[in-house]
Amino acid sequence: MIVDVSKSGIILSIQSIIKLLKSREAATSIDPKSWPVILDIEDNPKRKLAAIANSTLDSTAYLDFSVSTCGRLSGVIITHRSLSSLCASLKLACELYPSRHVALCLDPYCGLGFSMWTLISVYSGHHSILIAPYEVEANPSLWLSTLSQYRVRDTFCSYGVIELCTKALSNSIQMLKQRNINLGCVRTCVVVAEERPRVQLTQQFCKLFQALGLNMRCVSTSFGCRVNPAICVQGASSAESAQVYVDLRALRNNRVALVERGAPNSLCLVESGKLLPGVKVIIANPDSKGQCGDSHLGEIWVQSPHNSNGYFTIYGDETDYNDHFNAKLVTGCSTSETWARTGYLGFLRRTECSQAGSILDETTPSIASRDSDNESIHSQGHNTLNSTTSSNAATTTITGSGNEQELHDAVYIVGALDEVITLRGMYYHPIDIENSVLRCHKKIAECAVFTWTNLLVVVVELDGNESEALDLVPLVTNTVLEEHQLIVGVVVVVDPGVVPINSRGEKQRMHLRDGFLADQLDPIYVAYNM
Repeated sequence: MIVDVSKSGIILSIQSIIKLLKSREAATSIDPKSWPVILDIEDNPKRKLAAIANSTLDSTAYLDFSVSTCGRLSGVIITHRSLSSLCASLKLACELYPSRHVALCLDPYCGLGFSMWTLISVYSGHHSILIAPYEVEANPSLWLSTLSQYRVRDTFCSYGVIELCTKALSNSIQMLKQRNINLGCVRTCVVVAEERPRVQLTQQFCKLFQALGLNMRCVSTSFGCRVNPAICVQGASSAESAQVYVDLRALRNNRVALVERGAPNSLCLVESGKLLPGVKVIIANPDSKGQCGDSHLGEIWVQSPHNSNGYFTIYGDETDYNDHFNAKLVTGCSTSETWARTGYLGFLRRTECSQAGSILDETTPSIASRDSDNESIHSQGHNTLNSTTSSNAATTTITGSGNEQELHDAVYIVGALDEVITLRGMYYHPIDIENSVLRCHKKIAECAVFTWTNLLVVVVELDGNESEALDLVPLVTNTVLEEHQLIVGVVVVVDPGVVPINSRGEKQRMHLRDGFLADQLDPIYVAYNM
C-alpha cells in the first residue's frame, strides 16, 4: 500500500524480502508485475558514479510513512534541511560524540527509529549497536546482555521491548546474574514513543532489573509524532524526569488540576523528556485555536527547524489536514507565527530539577522553547517566577541549601486527540479506563476500549479457564462505574492475543473495533448491559 500511494519508482530491500515479494504466496494477493524496480542493497555496484548528485536543503530527502492507531496511513515529507537540523539537535542533546556507543532496539521503519538506525550515527560519527526487536522476541535477554557485554551507557528502545523483557524475564533474574549481566553501566535508557509515558510499565521494568544494577532514574520517555519525529528527548546530562499528579475528573472537562500523591482520583504523569534545541512548544485549544490558559488542557503545537514539511498523502481518512503544518493562533501572544499541530493533548509545567530529585513548581508557562545555540530555556506565561533570571538567557537557577536547581519547562502528554472518547459531554482517554480494568482481576492479560453507537465497549483478554469469563463481567462493569462513572454497554471476553498491538507496543483499537463489528473476534463470552 505504501508503494502504491507514494508512487514509488524503485524499491530498495534485502535478498530475503525480495524473494518473499516475488514468491508464489505473495502472488496470490499482489501481482508480481505490479512491483516497480526492486534493487538488492547488498549488491555491489557494477560501476562507480562519476559524481555524487548535490541536493538543495529544501528538497525532499525521504518520505516517512506510518500507520496511526486509528488506522490512518500518512506519509510526511522530510527535507534535507529538516534532517540536518534533527541530527544536530540530537547530537547536542544526547552528547553523541565519535567515542560514544549507543545501542538501538526499536523499529527502523519510520519516525525517530528510522533516523537513529540509518542517519544520525553517520552525522555524528558515534558507534551504533543495532538490535532488531524481532530478535528480542526470539531471545528476550539479547538486548540486556548486549548492554552489559559492550558496557553501553546510552540506549534507545520501544515500549514493546520494555514490556517483552519485563514479562519474559520476570522469573529469570537469578539466571541473568549467573551469566554476569550487569546493567550498572547504563546511564540513559530512552523509550521512543508517540504516546503518554507508561508510568506503571516503566516502574515495573526498573524495579525488576534493579537487581542487575539498573539505575532507577535512567529510564525516560521521548516524544515525537508525524509533524515532528523528536520534540522531547531526555539528554545524557539531563536530570530525572519530573512527575506530577493531576485530578482525573478535571481532565474529563479539559482542565488540569494538580493534586497530592495518593489523592482520590489522582493520575500520575511523567514529563516526556526535555525539549530539543531549537524546539518551541505552545498549548492551544484545538477547536477555537486560541492559546490555552494555565489550567486548561490543550493541543500541543510545535515550531522547530526539524518539523516535517507537510503531508505527501493521507490514506484511510477523509478529514482535512491542510492546517496541520501552518496553523496560527487566533488569540494569544504570537498570532503571527506559524505552528505545526501534533494532534496530542497535553500541558506545560515549569519544574525545578536537580540530580537528586524533581519538585513541581506552581508556575505554568504558556510557551516553552529551547534555544538551539546556548540550550537555554525560554518561557513566557501568565505567571512570573519568583527568582532571578539572566538578561541574556532565560535559564532560571534557584539557589537552595547546598545545591542549585535549574528550572525547565516540562511537557506532559495526556493522549492523542483522535483517540479521545466523548460520552455524556465529557472527555475520556482510553488508557485510563483500560488501566482500571487491568487492575480489577489478575486473570485479565490485556484490555482495550472503544465506542459503538454511543456505547462503551470493553474487550478483555482472559488468561485462564473459560469458566472464569462470567466472573469478569461484573468486576469490569463495577470498576468502570466506580472509577470513571461510566456504564459499560458491552463486555467482550476473548482469548489472549486477540487485542491487536503494533510493533511499537501500541494498541490498534480501531482495528479491534472493525473486527468486533464484523463479528471476527471469536469471543468466549459477550455481555450486553444495554
